[in-house]
Amino acid sequence: SKDSIEIIIAQKSNITNLNELEAKYQTEKKEQQIKLLSTQNELAQKQKYIYISLLGLLALIGGSLFYGYRNKIKTAQKLNELNELKSRFFANISHEFRTPLTLIKSPVQSLQSKLSNDDQLKELQLIDTNSTRMLQLVDQLLELSKIDSGNLKLILKDGNISSFLTSIIEPFQFQSKEKGIQFTANIQKTTENSAFDKDVIEKIVTNLVSNAFKYSPQNEQITFSSSVENSNLKLVVSNTGSDIKKEDLPKLFERFYQNKENQQGVGIGLALVKELVELYKGSITTSVENSELSFVVNLPLA
Repeated sequence: SKDSIEIIIAQKSNITNLNELEAKYQTEKKEQQIKLLSTQNELAQKQKYIYISLLGLLALIGGSLFYGYRNKIKTAQKLNELNELKSRFFANISHEFRTPLTLIKSPVQSLQSKLSNDDQLKELQLIDTNSTRMLQLVDQLLELSKIDSGNLKLILKDGNISSFLTSIIEPFQFQSKEKGIQFTANIQKTTENSAFDKDVIEKIVTNLVSNAFKYSPQNEQITFSSSVENSNLKLVVSNTGSDIKKEDLPKLFERFYQNKENQQGVGIGLALVKELVELYKGSITTSVENSELSFVVNLPLA
């Protein structure tokens, strides 16, 4: 019939349309897959370039760090060599100075025992005092050169610290009378022995007290005190009449520091004290209050 033929034709037309849509869908799908693959390839290429760039950057940074590290090592080696040369120079020149100074002192002391003229004795005493001072400076230079080169080591021996400090301080009692300065020593008595380096502690104490006498005007006061608590030795040296300002305190430990052009510098005594305290694994602090300058040293006795 006519209706059946039309239905068949419509079905064939629908099938044809479906086939065309399917073909079109498959074509578009393949094109999308091709585009996706192309995009993935492009991303892979870009990632490859990024990785290469990162590797290059890392290599550049690594090379720079290695070059800087190598330069630092070379610089440190050069500084060590310079320090060793400096230490040897100070040690050699100090030894060269020491011998003639000793030869000067011996005949001067011999003449002092023979002469009776007061004026001549005063002149000889001046020569003897200054030659002694120069010998002390030479010895300090030797000590500093030993510390700088790492050759100075602590030698701990048992002993009574209070008795030892008393023997060091006694000569300053006579010096205080000669200079017209009131000197007070408060040394805590101890009954137990401790292990300490006599030479190092003697240099610390004598340099601090000598420095106080050097910069204290007449009629001023100098105080030395010591105490032992919890295996720790505390030393305090104070002097009145000081013109040191608080901002200048850290500079006191610089070698040959001079706070005013018309005043003598501090030499190397305080610098040596600081180096010896650090060698002893101790601490040193300074303070100034109402023109009274104080040095506080803490040293372990354990």
